[in-house]
Amino acid sequence: MRASPKQVAEFSVPLPPLAEQKRIVAKLEALNAKSARARTELARIETLVSRYKQAVLSKAFSGELTREWRSPRATLGSWENLPLSRLVSDGPSNGWSPRADGKIGGLKSLKLSATSSGNLRLDENTIKYLDQTLPLNSKFWLLENDILIQRANSLELLGTTVLFDGPPCEFIFPDLMMRIRANETKVSPKYLAAFLNSDSARAYFRANATGTAGNMPKINGTTVRATRVPTPSLEEQHEIVRRIGSAFARIDRLAGEAKRALKLVGRLDEAILAKAFRGELVPQDENDEPADRLLARLRAERAAAPKAKRGRKARA
Repeated sequence: MRASPKQVAEFSVPLPPLAEQKRIVAKLEALNAKSARARTELARIETLVSRYKQAVLSKAFSGELTREWRSPRATLGSWENLPLSRLVSDGPSNGWSPRADGKIGGLKSLKLSATSSGNLRLDENTIKYLDQTLPLNSKFWLLENDILIQRANSLELLGTTVLFDGPPCEFIFPDLMMRIRANETKVSPKYLAAFLNSDSARAYFRANATGTAGNMPKINGTTVRATRVPTPSLEEQHEIVRRIGSAFARIDRLAGEAKRALKLVGRLDEAILAKAFRGELVPQDENDEPADRLLARLRAERAAAPKAKRGRKARA
C-alpha cells in the first residue's frame, strides 16, 4: 500500500517540546541497547540446546549418567563394546525411490526432510506420493521401532538417525536412507537410535564417508554394521533412555521459554514506542519551550531572514 503526497502532508505527528524529544531519543537508545542484548542472548539458546543434548548423550554412553544407579546393581554385568552387526535382526538395507507423480492418495514415501531434524516429521512437507503399489510383505514398509539412518546428505546431516514411531505399513523409506531393526533381546531400539545420533557415532560416520568432489557424502552398510556400540544390560539401557528423555524434555522446555521470551521482547519494543509517542516514556518539564511556540519562532526567523538573490552567474 502506497501513501500519496497529500496523505503524507496531512499526517499528524505528536510533537513534544524539543528538550523532551531529546530525552525521549536518549531513553529509546538506552532501552533499544538492552533489548538488542536480550535478543542476542536469547538467540544463543537455540545453539546451546544442541550442545546440552550432546553433553547428555556423552554422559549416557560413557556410563556416567547411570553410574550411581548402576553401583548397587552389581549383578547387571559390565558394559560391552559391540559392533552394530551383533545387535540387529535385520539390515542395514537401503530404501526405494521410484519417481513421484505428486498425486495425493498414492503410495506414501518419506523425504529426507522427514528425519533431518533428528525427530520424525510426518506432514505434507516431508512426504511424497508415488504412483505405485506394494504387497503387504514388501521389505520397504516401515514398522514401529524401525531405525532410519540418512546414508547420504551433507556432512552435517550425514548419519542423522530417527526411530520410526508412525503407523505400520503406511510409509516406505527412500534410497537415501537405510533401515535397521534392533534385536530387542540384546538392545533397546530407543537406546540404539539415541546412540547413533551421538557425537561419537556421527563423527565415525563422517570419518568413513565416501564421495567425490561435488557429490554428497555417503556411508554404506559395511560402515554401519561396523559401528561400535557401548552396550550395557537391557535394564540399564531402559534406564538410560528414561534419563535421556527426562533431560531432553527439560532442555526443550527451557528452549520453548526462550522462544516465547524472544517474542515478548518484540512486543516490548512496540509497547515502548507507543509509550514514547503518548508522552509516557520520560517525565515532562513545564519549563520546556512548547513545540508550537518553537515552531512559531522558527517560522518568524525564516520570514525575517534575507532572501537569497537569484540570477545568472556572471561569466568569466
